[in-house]
Amino acid sequence: MELMAQDKIILKTGDTLHVVISQRDDKSVSYHAYDDPELNTQSLPTDQITKIQLNNGKIIDFKKSNKYPGAYVGIYAGNAIPFSDFAHAEANDERSGFARDKPFISIEGRMRVFRFIGVQADIGLGTFGVNSSPYMDYENQRYNMHGITVDGTLNNYRYSTFSIGPDLGFNLGKRFKVFLPIQFSAISISTSGEDQINYTNAGTTNSVYRTSSGLGFGGTMGVKLDLMIGKHIGVGLSGKAQAYDVEMDVQERYTEGTNIDYSWTQSVSYFYVGLNLHYHFK
Repeated sequence: MELMAQDKIILKTGDTLHVVISQRDDKSVSYHAYDDPELNTQSLPTDQITKIQLNNGKIIDFKKSNKYPGAYVGIYAGNAIPFSDFAHAEANDERSGFARDKPFISIEGRMRVFRFIGVQADIGLGTFGVNSSPYMDYENQRYNMHGITVDGTLNNYRYSTFSIGPDLGFNLGKRFKVFLPIQFSAISISTSGEDQINYTNAGTTNSVYRTSSGLGFGGTMGVKLDLMIGKHIGVGLSGKAQAYDVEMDVQERYTEGTNIDYSWTQSVSYFYVGLNLHYHFK
């Protein structure tokens, strides 16, 4: 018998068949065993095959690339930019937050549930700056008519968030992945120290020391884009909008000995804009 060139079929079970392939298409491969003198033809569906190595060295890979991205873990950092009432700097508006943008960092993960549907979860930490000047200007407008001047400082906000919810994930070609999360979120927020507001009249200064903290719930919508720079590593851009209603508990301590506690609802809204670094699982 004339010696025939040998092909190899590598199965998904890990076994390797030494064969001579007579015919193949996208659905099946026909062959006979390399050492079969009878040349009995057999057939295998391609969904049982990992790859074929032809006798000329060519590799035919039958692993189907997943149309939709799977799971990842990663880190996301950038700026949190307040807007709406939370960014207003009007002390006569009780919903004003006087907030300014500051850095944040988030640890996050994602898993695919079905086709393009996944679940994202993340934990974020950050601060917001506080613009004291408009508040003090307003206080001075109120009290100058009585000969009282006002100065002092307001502290930054510290916050932490937890978000979880569904997302839509798509592969855009071989190198880009895009995710569209819609999440339920919780936030814990507080001043980083005591606000101090000084009222001076006829050379005598009285001060108010104020702290505030609260817990709120809201929602998140966003978009994340990853560029794959290796088999598992993705880098990209992220943007999210978050909005909460926070029940703030406020404690005010006056130098003359009076203490006042009260609560009110603060609207807290901001954008996340930043860079992400993800490890994608295959």
